[in-house]
Amino acid sequence: MVWNFQNLTTSRSWSSVSAKLLEALLSRSDLVVPDETFVLGALEDWISKVNPTSCKEQQAALLTLVRFPMIPATDLYKLQFTSVFHFTHQALYQEKLLKGFAAHLLPFGILKNSSTFQRNDRDYQPRIYTGSPWSVAYGNSSRPWTSQTHITPVHTSSIWEEKKVHWELNLFNNHSDCYENAVRCDSRPAARMRMATYNFQYQDIFRYCNRLLLSCQGRFIHVMDFKDNLACVPCRQRTPATYPCAGGRYDYHFVVRPENI
Repeated sequence: MVWNFQNLTTSRSWSSVSAKLLEALLSRSDLVVPDETFVLGALEDWISKVNPTSCKEQQAALLTLVRFPMIPATDLYKLQFTSVFHFTHQALYQEKLLKGFAAHLLPFGILKNSSTFQRNDRDYQPRIYTGSPWSVAYGNSSRPWTSQTHITPVHTSSIWEEKKVHWELNLFNNHSDCYENAVRCDSRPAARMRMATYNFQYQDIFRYCNRLLLSCQGRFIHVMDFKDNLACVPCRQRTPATYPCAGGRYDYHFVVRPENI
């Protein structure tokens, strides 16, 4: 469910999701979703259609799990006009919107020196966002590939929107691919994602906890960390039940996850 939350929201099972289960899902940073705007929209949909008789306290408890600082600034602005519950929970939304806009307008150093800042506040931690520009996907079926490039802002905050990071993406399908790139691959295929920006100046401000997602027929079936820029896909021959796609026709999703230091 954590990896395929978007599919869950459009399935028949969505109507039977309990508040407790939804709370558990929304509390996680490894939740795979297009973006945080989608999370809020899905939650509002669940409250409106699945659990319309829930008390305001329960609704508020779930809404606080949405990470407003991760919502793009333009989407934050639109919420006052489009949100179903902006009026019902006006005080909560005003507080969260202010927090979100502050994250887009102020350097994180100023925010964390505030008297109200909590060190372990998850609102400032990204989930695994598969939407643009934080993710790019490539197939490995009809047109094999070994190298691509991708560009993202250095951070989700609007003040960093014009500062870009270039990423080099590689897929090593066989031993010769690894050998030619001087990479030790414990298993194959293996993927590499490394920063290609020369003289990166923000290593003391941000770190990147990037992920590689493997999908098959619209479902995510594996999520891997990049360790030393490399992620090795577990051997399909040893775990056939986990990798049901015939002929190895998987999509590889490279996800950039900037975090404040």
